[in-house]
Amino acid sequence: MPQITFRGIKKETVKNISGRVVNELKDIVNAPAGWFTIEYSYTEFFVDGDSKNYPLIQVYWFGRDLEVQDNVASVLTDILSDEGYPEVEISFHKFDKRSYYAHKKHFA
Repeated sequence: MPQITFRGIKKETVKNISGRVVNELKDIVNAPAGWFTIEYSYTEFFVDGDSKNYPLIQVYWFGRDLEVQDNVASVLTDILSDEGYPEVEISFHKFDKRSYYAHKKHFA
């Protein structure tokens, strides 16, 4: 159930890489393709009044061990590098299973 949000890149890029992202990550995180959510969020970053966009990826999920997290970060960085983005930042955010609900039930 990873929810992956892409910011600081073009919407078309997210559309174009979404299938590859899921295909390359599903076995690493041990989750079916249908459990992934790929989201595009428009944003602009500014430094001293100048727009300085670069990929900022946020991964929300039920925590995995550090090796899995490192592998996901590597895959996402490689995919964005292939799209011409030399700088990629990724942050991971863990859901508490008691605080995440689907169909009226929590996951704990």
